[in-house]
Amino acid sequence: MTNNPTLKFAVETLLNKANSRGEAVLGATAFNKMVFLLYKRLKRKGKKLDLKLPYCWYLWGPFIAHAEFEHEVGVPLEYYVPEGEHTRVIDHVSDVEIPIAEKRLIEKEINKMIAEFDNKGIINLDLLLNRAYELAPYEFQKVFNRSFRPELNKLRSYSVSKEEIEAYLNRLLETYPEKEMEELYDVFLEWDDTFRLALENDTSRTYVLAEEFWGVFCKLLRVKQCYGVSTDTIIKWSFSFIDSLHQYENKLENERNDLLGIHFEKEQTNVKVQQIVDDVMELSHKIAIEYKPVKEV
Repeated sequence: MTNNPTLKFAVETLLNKANSRGEAVLGATAFNKMVFLLYKRLKRKGKKLDLKLPYCWYLWGPFIAHAEFEHEVGVPLEYYVPEGEHTRVIDHVSDVEIPIAEKRLIEKEINKMIAEFDNKGIINLDLLLNRAYELAPYEFQKVFNRSFRPELNKLRSYSVSKEEIEAYLNRLLETYPEKEMEELYDVFLEWDDTFRLALENDTSRTYVLAEEFWGVFCKLLRVKQCYGVSTDTIIKWSFSFIDSLHQYENKLENERNDLLGIHFEKEQTNVKVQQIVDDVMELSHKIAIEYKPVKEV
């Protein structure tokens, strides 16, 4: 049974047109973002067609809620997006009973989107993500996922300086949604301090530190920023966040203590080296004072 024939028509039309060459070109990430943008663009002023898309904001932006999608459309989301594979090729769109005007509006908007994002059969995922993140609820998400993480990857090849990464950390401190995501604020501050320790003492740890924090942040994010999602699903996500948070706090504390140990060991080594330098300088000075040149006979 299809409770939302408009959404079903929109999804199948998108897959029919985007995969029209007979080979699937849409991956799962691109599919989620294109359906989300289609939903937003149809709903905006001038069109006012609501697909009633159930979704949340998650790791890579807007993400379709599986259970609610199946309830709305009548088939599992995995039918259209098999796990670990590209989207299904839809040769024939289901014949659903919605007004012809709505069908034409959906088709027109999909054609515009494909023209915008499809480059010779390849979806410009980076542009698609940028367009989706323009609609993100928090500036922090944009800074972390569309600026900080890509720049952090460059640190491995020394294509970006530590000072540049620190500038992004400062920007994250400025944009963190303290009131809306208060449950994680203290942990975020501890993460920031730990990350700076890693940046100073062991840059090889920075990537994992960023990924792990982003993971727990997004588990809270999907609870706070979800639409058309059932209470049961929200409760399930809330418990998942709590469990993940407890595990993450312990891991972060251990990582921080480890980095502090490296930091203090470095400081002690620097003190010892400085003492040796000071002793050598003092000895050289003493020798210079006591040295009396021998006159030639």
